[in-house]
Amino acid sequence: MHAHAVNLRDEAFGDIQELNLIDLLNEHGEAELVGSVALDLIVKPDIDIHLFTTDSDLLGKVNEVYSILLEHPKVSEVRISDYRPSGVKIGVDRYQGKFRSWDIDIWISDKPDSIAFEQTKTILSKLTAEDRKTIMEVKQHYYELGLLRNGLSHRIYKSVLYHKVKNIDEFERYLATTNKEA
Repeated sequence: MHAHAVNLRDEAFGDIQELNLIDLLNEHGEAELVGSVALDLIVKPDIDIHLFTTDSDLLGKVNEVYSILLEHPKVSEVRISDYRPSGVKIGVDRYQGKFRSWDIDIWISDKPDSIAFEQTKTILSKLTAEDRKTIMEVKQHYYELGLLRNGLSHRIYKSVLYHKVKNIDEFERYLATTNKEA
């Protein structure tokens, strides 16, 4: 694995620990790390955690979580985005980690199909060393262009794992085809 990716992973886990995020969130439901940090496919400083709750009062749950986050001395701003009925996202933007600023997104939902626990496990079970290399190359390319956002990482994973994309050119052809179908 590339040293930069190892450093990002170590820093991400350090930030999660410093904020005590998983323990904090597990007090309000079932929390798991998902996305690039969980998959060990980190290119940009972005941490995603999903929280499944059986409590249908999502805004009450959000209120509990964000107030605790704001008590942390290194958290000065928390953003809330309402996507109900699917869920609510709490965002901590520009959390200063050891070496860089991180974005942390916490997705809270009472809908099991809106939580990425199984999706993360499925992707992990399918990843090969070659897939990891391809995914990291494509993600790095789009990150350098400032375009690695709005679910593009997930599309990259899907293209490599299910459509056998092997490089940036093939991914661009894949995008062109799937964008026409959307």
